[in-house]
This record gives sequence, C-alpha cells and structure tokens, in this order.
Amino acid sequence: MSGVGAIILGVGVGIAAWSVFAGLTCVGARRRGARWPMAVLSGALFLAAWVVWYIRDEHPFGAAGGVEDRPDSIPRDGSIDLGLAGRRLVRVERVEADADLTLEFSGGDRVAIGPGNIAPGSAPVPGLIGERCAAATCTEEGSLEIRFTNDGRIRVSHDDDVEAWELSGADGRRVISLPGGGVARWSPR
Repeated sequence: MSGVGAIILGVGVGIAAWSVFAGLTCVGARRRGARWPMAVLSGALFLAAWVVWYIRDEHPFGAAGGVEDRPDSIPRDGSIDLGLAGRRLVRVERVEADADLTLEFSGGDRVAIGPGNIAPGSAPVPGLIGERCAAATCTEEGSLEIRFTNDGRIRVSHDDDVEAWELSGADGRRVISLPGGGVARWSPR
C-alpha cells in the first residue's frame, strides 16, 4: 500500500469512528430530552457534550456518585430523605407495564409512580426534565414528595390497594410505598 493509500485509509477510519460516536451522542442527547437541532450539535461536538453531561450528572472529577446518598437519614420533621437532592431529572418514561411513569435522575436513580397516583396540584412532569431536585422525601405512611429548585413539586399519596411508588437507587437501595400505607426500605448493596 502506498503512502497516499495509507493516509486515505486512516482518514476514512477516523471519519467512520467519529460518525459512530457522533451518532450515538445524538441519540443520547435525544434520550436526555434535547430537541433535534441541539441533539445534532451535541453529536457533532460529542467530546464537549460528554464533558458537559459528566459534570451535569453530578460526577465531580474522580468521584463515582457525586451527591452522597442518605436513604435512611430522618430529618427533623419525621420524613425520610431519599437521597435525590442535587440530582437532575434527566428522563421521564411511560413504558413500564405496572407504572404510570418512571422518573430517571442523574446518577441512575429511578422513581416509578403507579397509575393515577400523582396528587392534584403537582407540576406537569415533562416540564421538570433537566431541573435539579431540591429534596425528595417520603413519610412513614408512604406519601412521597419530590421538590425541584424551580419550585416544581411532584406529590404522591399512598394507595390502599397497590404500591403507589418505588425508588430504585443505582447503588441498590430501594424504598417502596406499601399498599395500605407504610414504606419498606432496603439498604445499598
């Protein structure tokens, strides 16, 4: 192979690799709620997009989790802190068969809310994507409240017949609102 052929092959491989990473980053940006123009720009500048996502997802350089998880701490008002404070709501899904919707936060924590359990007066959930959680607490009776820094709130009351909501932490912790009231908690792995 001549020197020119090797250069052309090298440039072709580089463009193919860049295209793969750009395409995957574009898909990732769409899953995070970006509109098409911003998703395409994120794909074109994928290295910059990765750095921004890394910082926004609460991963300070070298740290694994960002925000300290405190699922078992109990604030003065008797509510249970779920350890979501400071994390951003990155995605909302309506695909699980037994959940009305699933909220995914930076760091991988997920909150599944059962069908029809969001209390009246809660903020429209899609409008909260990208917002940072100010506090997420539940009561021993099984009610849930997630407050955001833009003053948006999601409230879920316990359900007499089914599990109204469930927190699944990326670290293995789980908190579930039990039918009829109360919560069950599992510590991190």
